[in-house]
Amino acid sequence: MAVACIYKILNIKNGKFYIGSTNDFYRRRSQHKSDLQNNKHSNQYLQNAWNKYGQDSFTIKIIEKIKNIDEQLQKEQSWIDKTQCFNPDIGYNISPTVTNIIIADSTKEKLSKASSGVNNHFSKLTEIEVLQVLDLLNYGFNCMDISKMTDINYRTINDIKRGKTWSHLTGVQYFKSREKQRISEDTAIKIYKLLKQNFKHKEIAKIFDVPIHIVSDISRGNTWNSITSQV
Repeated sequence: MAVACIYKILNIKNGKFYIGSTNDFYRRRSQHKSDLQNNKHSNQYLQNAWNKYGQDSFTIKIIEKIKNIDEQLQKEQSWIDKTQCFNPDIGYNISPTVTNIIIADSTKEKLSKASSGVNNHFSKLTEIEVLQVLDLLNYGFNCMDISKMTDINYRTINDIKRGKTWSHLTGVQYFKSREKQRISEDTAIKIYKLLKQNFKHKEIAKIFDVPIHIVSDISRGNTWNSITSQV
């Protein structure tokens, strides 16, 4: 029986944890374990910890059951806000906000038909439906994750990601790879100073009009680690 819930992946060795939500806990737990065991989890921070401490150091448990599925994302956001699990000293969540996309069954059906060529051509998809895929990509899900979530085939999602289709929506300004995103050293220093003042990642991202992951990478020391001596 599917269980909708908020769950926690806890590292019992250091107390750090990841907060997530799902409409099918046992399926999602199996997916997390499979991805982590095969070293292909979309959350690299969690994957690195799993590789370092080993699977016996982690538990995956329900912390709140959800009766109304429409409240799933709001409840997940509440737990993220309450626990501050996006703080690298506390948890493994990469972003301080949850994805704002819940893909309805009707959308899944349209995407699936479009990708398989049944009764639809890709052009029949609406911009909203394609933007749902783009939002999931921008949030950090990989093409295979989205394929499982939406029933759209991997190649079609990859084409959207690369701008081979729907390029008027993807654009350079909408979706960029991390390698191509650049900020100045001055901006990086200003972001680091606000982080030291305990500003939330989301607030800083809005101030400087940058993706949240840029702020998170600076916070974790993944990028611009040389600026710490200048602040």
